[in-house]
Amino acid sequence: MLPYTSYASFLSRHFVGKVQKIPLDLGLSCPVRDGSISRSGCAYCNRSSFVPRFSSAHASVAERLEEGKRFFARRNKGASVTYVAYFQNGSNTHGAVGEILPRFREALQVPGVQGVVVATRPDCLGEEWLDALTRLAEETFLLVELGVESVYDQVLGRAGRGHNVESARNSVECLKRLGIPVCAHLIFGLPGEPADAYAFTARTMNDWGVDVVKLHQLQILKGSVFASDYAEFPEQFPLLTPETYAEGVVRFLENLSPQIAIERFVSQAPPGQLLAPVWGIKNDEFLHRLVALMNDRKTRQGIAGQTTPLRGVF
Repeated sequence: MLPYTSYASFLSRHFVGKVQKIPLDLGLSCPVRDGSISRSGCAYCNRSSFVPRFSSAHASVAERLEEGKRFFARRNKGASVTYVAYFQNGSNTHGAVGEILPRFREALQVPGVQGVVVATRPDCLGEEWLDALTRLAEETFLLVELGVESVYDQVLGRAGRGHNVESARNSVECLKRLGIPVCAHLIFGLPGEPADAYAFTARTMNDWGVDVVKLHQLQILKGSVFASDYAEFPEQFPLLTPETYAEGVVRFLENLSPQIAIERFVSQAPPGQLLAPVWGIKNDEFLHRLVALMNDRKTRQGIAGQTTPLRGVF
């Protein structure tokens, strides 16, 4: 038995059998790149995050999903699979509802696709989009992945996010009131992060009532603002090792409600993009070490007993 609540357990509340997300790129920008807020982008981003080639914006949504299905068929080896269209790159509610929503609906016309995951930002969820997402959630499975990244305003400011913690909290609570499950993206190791960030962030997620979290460790990528800052002021970046990050994740999990699922613990940039830290291990090896550490300590998600009741748990 795993010492944490898996993403598969969350999906099992909505689907029967194996579920495969297929990433898609609509070619959308975001407010910190197109001038709505700024043009500098998030300081950790280099605009070249890895997504499979079939996610490219140069074909129709249906064509890319069919290519994605063929790609994953090799892994799934003939097993019966439910597909979910994952609108991953950019801020997928940053634009006109009338232009973007039909792309979501196009995905649902593809055989085997039975849900939509929409990645976006807290400041890209106005009333029109909330209404549109509510209608979509009445028709199909919908999960909104929200780039929270940090629960400290000073950290968000240093990272160039262009939104504050209050904006993130309000967006989560709006979506939850509408009955839409939320996955919060969180990055640990950002400059200015307090020592107790892991435990405090977990308790904040409990209070907000998110359904899923997706964790990332800070990586310094070539071409990012942080790459230039790191070259000049390396002392401002206390880079995480697998060991220090695992210790932090254990504290996070111990304080996180067991009703919240964890979709991912680490991110892995392509070697050609990564400057630091270079761990030399893959995601599954880190997960193996994390589980072994928790089992050795006889600890588990939520054991700290500091979780607060969730509102509207799915």
